Amino acid sequence: MKRITNIYYLVDCSCRKYGHQTRRAQTAVLKAKCALRNVRFSAKIHLIGYNDKAMFLNAFRKFPVSGNPILREGFKMLKTVIEYQRKAEPQQTRSIFLFYSSGEVVNGWQSPLRKLFTLPEFAGGLRYVVTPQPLSEKEQVPFLQFADFPERVLPYFSENRLLSLIQTIINQK
Repeated sequence: MKRITNIYYLVDCSCRKYGHQTRRAQTAVLKAKCALRNVRFSAKIHLIGYNDKAMFLNAFRKFPVSGNPILREGFKMLKTVIEYQRKAEPQQTRSIFLFYSSGEVVNGWQSPLRKLFTLPEFAGGLRYVVTPQPLSEKEQVPFLQFADFPERVLPYFSENRLLSLIQTIINQK
């Protein structure tokens, strides 16, 4: 049975400081979908947006922009999707998480993030944050805790880098 690589996009759809970040995220998802069509490995994209509530997004429809950046809602839905995917696709490779943020986060995200780290798919996954740079030390806290390493908090993440990551994951085992 072929193993699948899950790619989870978590997109800030709030209308805060950097509203153009939502458009950048949608463009990145569309480019990734196009790039994944021409490869021999199996990958599945999960697209979650959040503002005052979490929602599934459609890459081919404009992402809704409104509300506040309540990250805990996105983390809760991400946890649910990971748990469901574990049951639906038991044969998985290491997961990839791409978190597109406006750079602002409303408090209350710590507990849902701790719960995410109890899931082996999340704790052992490759986690990246794409957010406008530079950020103050206080603004970076949720992003550094999500990604674990400052090198994984980036201003841009290309589809070529995504394909390279997936290829590396597949070749590891």
